[in-house]
Amino acid sequence: MSVVYSVPENLAELTKLVEAGNIPAAKKLGKKLLNKADMRALWLIARIATLMENQPHRCVDMLRAWWESAPTEADRAIIAACAPKDGEQRHSPQASNDRAPRWNGRNNYQAPSTVRTRRQDAADLRTRRRARQEAADAAAFRRYKGERGGVAEGTQLATREDREAAEKVYASGFDYDLAAMRGTEVPLRCLACWINRGRYDLHNDRMKAGHGDDGLCAECREKNHHPGIPELTEGHSLADAIEARYTVALAERDYTAARVFLLTEWKQAAGSAAVRLAIADYGRAHYPSKPADEAPAELAPCTGCPDKRTTRDLRGVTKDDGLCAGCRAADAETAAANAIADEVAARRAAARAAVAKGEAENAAAWFAAAKADEAEAIEAAEAEAAEYGDDAADTLAEVAKIAIAEAVIAEAAATKAAEAAEAAADEAENAAAKVEKAAADAEAAAMLAEMDETDAAEIAAAAQVAESAAA
Repeated sequence: MSVVYSVPENLAELTKLVEAGNIPAAKKLGKKLLNKADMRALWLIARIATLMENQPHRCVDMLRAWWESAPTEADRAIIAACAPKDGEQRHSPQASNDRAPRWNGRNNYQAPSTVRTRRQDAADLRTRRRARQEAADAAAFRRYKGERGGVAEGTQLATREDREAAEKVYASGFDYDLAAMRGTEVPLRCLACWINRGRYDLHNDRMKAGHGDDGLCAECREKNHHPGIPELTEGHSLADAIEARYTVALAERDYTAARVFLLTEWKQAAGSAAVRLAIADYGRAHYPSKPADEAPAELAPCTGCPDKRTTRDLRGVTKDDGLCAGCRAADAETAAANAIADEVAARRAAARAAVAKGEAENAAAWFAAAKADEAEAIEAAEAEAAEYGDDAADTLAEVAKIAIAEAVIAEAAATKAAEAAEAAADEAENAAAKVEKAAADAEAAAMLAEMDETDAAEIAAAAQVAESAAA
């Protein structure tokens, strides 16, 4: 049967041994306490000892407060075992240079010590510390000078292995870092992505065969983003290459956009005077400046707002409607809203048509039932007349007249319901036609708005180029 170790009991026994003067047994028991007690118990004992040593007069009150707020019964038991007993006096030991004679079990007499401590000045300590640091630094420097072996300072010459490792190319064999260092020395951009190109982007096989540049970069050529410039004949000139390039690039651009594009290309070719001259010759031949007398006359103000109009407001418009681009876009938005309203009206008309159709079917069924009642009444009248005489026949004739009147009313109701259904169907058809027309108008307005935005961007670029040329 195992015995549970108790720290409070061990402390109480340790106190009795110290009071009895049995120090060896107390030391042995203290070692057992250090080996078997858990960390929390040792921490609490050390804290209590520190408190009793530093604050001997207040330790009793503080230990009492700790005992009351202790979280566990084990902590309370340890505090109670360590607390001073009633009447036991605690005092702080006074420092002394000489020790009084003392006797113990091993030595019956011990002479007082004559060792005296010496207090050093703080400045003296700093001076000595600085001297030790300087000596350590000097030793480290001497060790470094001896171990570095006369190696020269600064950048070292690369060995043959270093040069081979730097020149080694991995993967596809294309050195992208070296290609990026060369820059974008080709004066003309890619026709697909409009990014500047380097020599690694050119179609070398085609150019060596004498068929000229295809105008694409390596990535756009590999992914077929653009058909590129058709192959040229062998022995073609730079002017022929420029002609072929801008025939493809300016195929879908108007006069203003083409001139802006040519000015941008001319600026990009700053490193090649021959390419710049060829671009200028092509521009003068195909896109000359407009004479002053061909400038458009001033347009009348917008009829929808007081703003003045420019030629930009008539882009993509076959006939002048008197509106500016903004008002035309607003009309397009209104047309789109009207289209939505017409679509809602068409849905409501279709719903009313469905209801009218149901009412017409019900009226037709009522009319058929009335016709059946009429025929049945006539047959009953004839049978009653034959069996009972004229009086019964007259009564049944009245009943037949009522049935005939109801049948006529049902027929009228059925006719009216059919007319209402037909009118509702016509209304739904007209509403659907309005919705289709409004959708077409909205699509056309959206296309015009997109063309206006494109033209505005090109005109802004042209204005910027003109300002740069003027500067």
